[in-house]
Amino acid sequence: MEDGIRLAGPAREVPLASKLQFLFGGFYNQFGWAWFGFTSIHFRLFLFTAVGHNEATPWQASLFVLLFPLIGLSFIAVGARKGLHALRLLTHGIPAQGRLVDRKMTNVSINDASVMAMTFEFKTVDGRQARCVAKTHLTRDLEDDAAEPLVYDAQDPSLAVLLDDLPGKPRITDSGVVLSQEGWPWRLVVLPVATALMHVVWTYFSLKD
Repeated sequence: MEDGIRLAGPAREVPLASKLQFLFGGFYNQFGWAWFGFTSIHFRLFLFTAVGHNEATPWQASLFVLLFPLIGLSFIAVGARKGLHALRLLTHGIPAQGRLVDRKMTNVSINDASVMAMTFEFKTVDGRQARCVAKTHLTRDLEDDAAEPLVYDAQDPSLAVLLDDLPGKPRITDSGVVLSQEGWPWRLVVLPVATALMHVVWTYFSLKD
């Protein structure tokens, strides 16, 4: 098959760099952590100011301010779910080649670019035709080849993911999973670690006082 992709055998070893890409990379994760870190600071400042002035904070105001960090957490949850799904398929899924058969515009846009629902059709090892849908605003990444590499669940082929739709654009080779786009994946954990550390330090000094 193309791009060194082979049929799945034993569970593949996914390197730590790839795991970091899937769990912390991508728009949902990075935006979610940036949004959550920024808005959670304001939420804590809001509570700190209210407590410092011994003011009774209306629950409606607290709920409204809390809503913003929750938006960030929702993005993080979606990104983590997609990352874990991709990680499972890369570890146990069967590689295939998908061809674009349909594309539709959604009502969502990212950075002024419309998110497209792109449908790819592929054949399973037992000869069945299956489809998977990728929703992305980076459509060029999924249109640069006549056939796009993907991995699918052997039990349910509708559970599939396109490799070029994943952070780092991984490839499956005889040696396992490798990233075709090199980079420093450790930078992806800067936002989560900084956010968690900020809250730990803040909580420590709050309790200390």
